[in-house]
Amino acid sequence: MSGVGMGSTAQSAAVRSASGGTSTSGAAQINDATNSFKRLLAGSGSGQMNLGAVRARAEELKRSLEQVSTALELYADRVQWTETLDKFGVINMQLHRLSEELRPLLKFYAVHPKAVNAANARTLPIMLATKALPEMETEERELLRRQSQAAAGTPLGAQYEKLGHDIEQLNSIVDYICQHNASRLDSGTLDPKGPRRKALAQEIHAAAAGPPPKPKVRPGGKRKLEGAELLMAAVTRGEGLTAE
Repeated sequence: MSGVGMGSTAQSAAVRSASGGTSTSGAAQINDATNSFKRLLAGSGSGQMNLGAVRARAEELKRSLEQVSTALELYADRVQWTETLDKFGVINMQLHRLSEELRPLLKFYAVHPKAVNAANARTLPIMLATKALPEMETEERELLRRQSQAAAGTPLGAQYEKLGHDIEQLNSIVDYICQHNASRLDSGTLDPKGPRRKALAQEIHAAAAGPPPKPKVRPGGKRKLEGAELLMAAVTRGEGLTAE
């Protein structure tokens, strides 16, 4: 994950348009920003999200699934398995085409099961549900209420400008944490190829492969866990997680 901004070029255009640009009225600013955002989401060009094509493929797949589901439910005693298997082959191809339309950023958020079995059959509808949970909806309403109060009286252009600034700042933080840079102190803490993650992985592998290290004992006979030993104890036995 390298950031949360979606299409920096189109987004910058939307911010410039909403913050003034060549528009001379608030209505023109809103219209330009809205059209730019729609192109960002539905457009198929470079830096756009391609949601228009994704939606078309998803609706096509939904119709096929509904047809097969209805046939199996209403005409189970007259099912022609050769024909049904052909329909499942079509569904598989449609699913493949849908996944091909997903841009890299969308693939980060899109989830689809690779296999369905007795263990996950009941939880899959919940995991794949598009409707948010009630507590999530409540949290979203509260966030929107706070945002509307904070933005009251602020021009639309200023709001877009602040949003662009916040996204750039968040992206820089994500890059700082996830990408190691030798010229920046303590950068890349989460980078799997960074020195910190490598050193920690080496300690864990060494602790797992070798004999259990002799625990250090504080005065009074209380054990003290440190480094890889502390991490292994926390992961495997839940020790060392409480504050002393």
